[in-house]
Amino acid sequence: MIDPTDNESNYYMGLIYLMGLGVPADMTKALNHLEIARNDSRAFNAIGYLYFKAPDYFEQDPALLNTYGSIRRDLKKAKDMFDKAANKGNIHAMYNLGCFHLSKKPMPQSLKNISFSFS
Repeated sequence: MIDPTDNESNYYMGLIYLMGLGVPADMTKALNHLEIARNDSRAFNAIGYLYFKAPDYFEQDPALLNTYGSIRRDLKKAKDMFDKAANKGNIHAMYNLGCFHLSKKPMPQSLKNISFSFS
């Protein structure tokens, strides 16, 4: 058992559950561990990724729904988490924020946010 107050350990446990490394992937457990490590920019980025990649409310694939449990796509939360991580200097979050902006439909009028995210 890991120390519930240790940010570093909880971040890595979150990644283990997020990626299914040696255990079945479980996004609910991943999110629980990552939220404990919330002061870490890497945890913000991972939470953003989780909400960005989660199935939407219309998803029918039982395997995907089982993996994510009750977690559903939430683009506002994903962007907020990517922003928080990017503001702490996390380059992976900057990349994910750029991908987030590029995935928007219709394409945004201004590419200012995209070029900042990738720079």
